Amino acid sequence: MLNEFDSVVAAIEAGWELDDILQLIITNSQLLLDLQHSYIVLYEAEQLWLKANSNNLPTRVLAPTSAEARVVAMGRAVALEPIQALPLWRTLEFAFKPEARGWISAPIRLNGHTVGALAAFTEPTPNEPLRESLRFMTVLADLAALALERGQFWLRHQRRSQFIALLRTISGISQQPSLGDLAHTIAQQLCEIGNADLALIYIPSPETEEFVTLGMSETPLALQVREQGLDHIPLASNALLHECYQSGHVQRLALTAENWPELAQLGVQHVLIVPIHDTHERLGVIVLASLEDTQFDDDALNFLNFIGVRLGYALKNENLLEEVVQAERRRISEDERSNFIASVAHDLKNALTTVIGTTQLAMRKLRRGDQTYSEKAFTTIATKSQQALQLIEDMVDVSRLEQGTFRLFMQNVDLVQLAADEVEAAQGLSQQHTIKFESNLDHCELAADQQRLRQVLTNLLINAIRYSPNGGTITLRIMPADQAPMPTNASISSESELEQAVVLSVSDHGMGIPSHELGYIFERFYRGQGSTVASGSGLGLYISAAIMAQHGGKMWVESQLHHGTTFYCSLPAARVQ
Repeated sequence: MLNEFDSVVAAIEAGWELDDILQLIITNSQLLLDLQHSYIVLYEAEQLWLKANSNNLPTRVLAPTSAEARVVAMGRAVALEPIQALPLWRTLEFAFKPEARGWISAPIRLNGHTVGALAAFTEPTPNEPLRESLRFMTVLADLAALALERGQFWLRHQRRSQFIALLRTISGISQQPSLGDLAHTIAQQLCEIGNADLALIYIPSPETEEFVTLGMSETPLALQVREQGLDHIPLASNALLHECYQSGHVQRLALTAENWPELAQLGVQHVLIVPIHDTHERLGVIVLASLEDTQFDDDALNFLNFIGVRLGYALKNENLLEEVVQAERRRISEDERSNFIASVAHDLKNALTTVIGTTQLAMRKLRRGDQTYSEKAFTTIATKSQQALQLIEDMVDVSRLEQGTFRLFMQNVDLVQLAADEVEAAQGLSQQHTIKFESNLDHCELAADQQRLRQVLTNLLINAIRYSPNGGTITLRIMPADQAPMPTNASISSESELEQAVVLSVSDHGMGIPSHELGYIFERFYRGQGSTVASGSGLGLYISAAIMAQHGGKMWVESQLHHGTTFYCSLPAARVQ
């Protein structure tokens, strides 16, 4: 089988005329797949021409409405089986024998565009399944494109078998159960053919706004790359990858500490980065890296561009990128859950360790007749026990939200009085902060679950205490909605709704929230940049936003880094005064 492919590459290398090479591809397709009739069509001067065939038919123009023209326009491989049962065969330009089992076609692509197709009628009982035959047709179609390009890098004898093996691997993407394993194989083959020390296949993840590794070569340098965490790179943090992906411009340059410091630290001297794309869009990038002080040459660039197009079509046509997106979502979810469990376990352990230690110390002092420590011990025990209980309650609430069993128990509530009580309680939790209450209203009655509203206010006030410096001021305000700053996407939109709505806010002068984190602030497990100095499950804001939504309200945030944060909650009110 390899001989049929190798003979085509050798013919290109020897400088055969294009028509002779195309005819050789036809002959080899017959030998390889036991085909009835095979042929090649190519666009020339905006018309689709029959260029080579196994029945010695003369060259001629095909109708633009033919099935062949439609397949070329689709730009993807097609297998019709059984041929008589599908309407597309009726527009085929070439008559087929009644016993023909099916029709297969693979596109010929040049410089990112589909310029023709290799097609064939199959025998009634072929030696291999039709889809398997299509794989080899795709490789032969790529060799036809190779003849059109006349590149030299992959034609050197020692690289022929590697190059053909790579084309076969890419053509088999749709039939592999694991795209990740296949992508690693492709990366390894790229590394070997390109004489590189590292090959990476990156695609963007909309879930995390990162380039994630779809495939990586199995080399010593690749192991170091994994250890450095370079299998996930923020989109905006790497100018080389971002520029190639956004513009489609190839990046071929010597690496420095400025343009890619992480790879430069590993000793990488030169990189070659090309886009993965089809006719319509870019899907990712391929990176070759070398530890040698020698730039990748034009042959390497042409080779990688050639593969970037083929890989782009293979991924796009089989909708396999969705598999990667789903896998990334699962990874994120698993990472979030693992980090959450580790965080909660750490905080629970700290709380319970403090309770146990304080209790043991108090008991030792009591045995010696010293009661002076008891009051302080009881306060510490109560505080830490409440923290542990809150962590457990957060987990229970999230479970109820996910299962749809989270319920509100509505009653008439005076929001002003409730807020005043919570401010007083919060002040008792921290003597290092000043907590103020301001309201433009004397009373505000609404139908609400009082305990859940109390939970929201407590969470916002404790967060403000947690992330504010000692001596800072925290303010809880209540005001009519028409006097409050509303977000552009607020659910309150009409004048009548504003008249019947109330907004409360909690402001602090703490560290603030970076702008790039604001979009994630109400997601599960979010803890932000202050999480290293503040404990908590990371579920409080997620639960609070859900409580507001179930009350028919909304929650949003405004923040300025190093200047503080304000959380807002809107609620429909029955009566305000």
